[in-house]
Parts: sequence; structure tokens; C-alpha cells
Amino acid sequence: MKFDSEVINLANSVGKFIEYWGFRSTDGKVWLLIYLANFPIDAKVLIENLGVSKGMISISINTLKEYQLIDEIQHGDNRSKFYKAKFDPMKTITSVLAQREQILMNEVVTSFNRLKTNQNIEGVDRSRIKSVGRIIKFGQVLLSGIIRLKKLDLSPWK
Repeated sequence: MKFDSEVINLANSVGKFIEYWGFRSTDGKVWLLIYLANFPIDAKVLIENLGVSKGMISISINTLKEYQLIDEIQHGDNRSKFYKAKFDPMKTITSVLAQREQILMNEVVTSFNRLKTNQNIEGVDRSRIKSVGRIIKFGQVLLSGIIRLKKLDLSPWK
């Protein structure tokens, strides 16, 4: 099955967007094709449409399964593996944020706390350290609030 060029163009755009967030571009492309397809997709269809190696498709499929974005399903002969997308946007977003960004935020907080308590640092405006602390606290509150979201109603954008 060969997808229309407009679908591939969108897949390429999604790939660029996903790459910005630290994933491989192929992960976004593979996810989009699996998500949009009205039939279960196997690696052959992905390779044919995206022009990438079987190994790259395999890596992307494993990443997407790890983040619970796709499921492997039984379809046709039992030799080929087929995939179907599952999509709960907030579950996916909050899972990624909790697994990646929360860890980074914790590192920032730890580094900031060490800096804040060290009175022997020269060449630093102590009032600006407090300002940085407020920015970090805001980031913490925002991130934890997003992670705690369980459901997001996207119906107004349908």
C-alpha cells in the first residue's frame, strides 16, 4: 500500500516536529502512518512509504511500543508483525514528561539548591540567584501540573 504524497508530506513534517523534542524523525513518521491508516500496518508498508531501512523501522517501532503509542496485533499470516496506533494524548504526553523532563527538572533543582546554599561563590549577583529560583519554581509547578492532568478534552478543536 502506497500512501498519497500529502500523507507522506505530513509524516515528514511530524517527523521534524518530533525530532525537535529529542526523538528520531523516523519515530514521528512511523507513528503518523500507523495512526492514520485504516488497516493494520507492517514494516514492509512503512519501509516502502518512508524509504528507510528495516533496522530504522524496527528501532522506531520499539520506541513507539515503549511509549505505549502503538500495539502489535495479530493479523494475516503469523510471520509478519502488524501494528495499530493507540492514542490517548494526555497519557502519552504526561508519560514522556514524567520520564524525561521531570528528571531534567530534578537535576536543575539539585544544582540550583547547591548554588543557593554556597555562600563562597564570587562574581555572582545573589539577588539574581533568587530570581532564577522563582523561574525554576514556576517551571516545577507548571511541569507537575501538566503531568498530573489525566484527561484533556480536545472536542472543541474537532
